[in-house]
Amino acid sequence: MNFWKKFEEGIEHILRLDEPPHKEALAIAIGIFVAFTPFLGVHLIIASCIAWAFRVRIRIAAIATLACNPWTMPFIYGGSLILGNYLVGDGSSLKIHDIIDLVNHLGGAFLSLDLSTFKSFFSALLTAAKPFALGALILGSFASLISYLIAFFAFKHFKIEKDNP
Repeated sequence: MNFWKKFEEGIEHILRLDEPPHKEALAIAIGIFVAFTPFLGVHLIIASCIAWAFRVRIRIAAIATLACNPWTMPFIYGGSLILGNYLVGDGSSLKIHDIIDLVNHLGGAFLSLDLSTFKSFFSALLTAAKPFALGALILGSFASLISYLIAFFAFKHFKIEKDNP
């Protein structure tokens, strides 16, 4: 069975659940919001805890965190940093090319165990943290609101069609 067949079956399973459209859409919105956070590697755990607290489907929220993947990550994190830099606007923020240079040098630091490169990398990370967090909060909120609205109306439409064949 190929990927697309499994994906289609998963979507059909979610659509067949007897949950109100609001709860299913909220689970998706939670996952999308968490996908925009900088806590890479623990998105599933964070989304699961929030979904549990809101009493929505944990599986749906966890799957929605996959919106942050290697193909979308540059846009999500780059957009967050750009928006945050624009809003903070104090001139001390890092630009994306500065971070790319630091990441490139970080690989060499691991090989040579150069402590000064590690220090400059973490110093730059702290400089970028405030605008990045602000940008991620705003973009994540916007993306989760849009995904909630789309999912809510899609689930509502599907439930009406399912009830009236």
